[in-house]
Amino acid sequence: MYHSYFGKLGQLRFPKPEDYYRFLGYLAHADIKVVYEYNEETGSWGNAGRICFYTSHVPRSWGKIAYREGRGDSMCYRINCNDFVENIVTDHGFTYGGYQDVKAIRETIPASYLDFFDEGYNW
Repeated sequence: MYHSYFGKLGQLRFPKPEDYYRFLGYLAHADIKVVYEYNEETGSWGNAGRICFYTSHVPRSWGKIAYREGRGDSMCYRINCNDFVENIVTDHGFTYGGYQDVKAIRETIPASYLDFFDEGYNW
């Protein structure tokens, strides 16, 4: 479900729903991994929902998206935002891990925004 703002620090802002649905299309196709880290179990700050990008080709003009530098393995960028990760998993059929079922995700997109989703998917 579209929201214009995600995260306590405004890590993701989508002034227009078109940008949000483009970004979802991109995420459904990109080389990403959606993870939830149980950091509290190790004494760290808190649990964290993250999207890990294994590509340096990321959109920069679809709203405000706070990419952070990657850490470890071959991760190029990451987004740290529990709200957004919860949104895409709960409302749009994204799953934790690296494989995303594009058909299942696409079925959650309102018909009036499918063209924008497809544009992001094919970006």
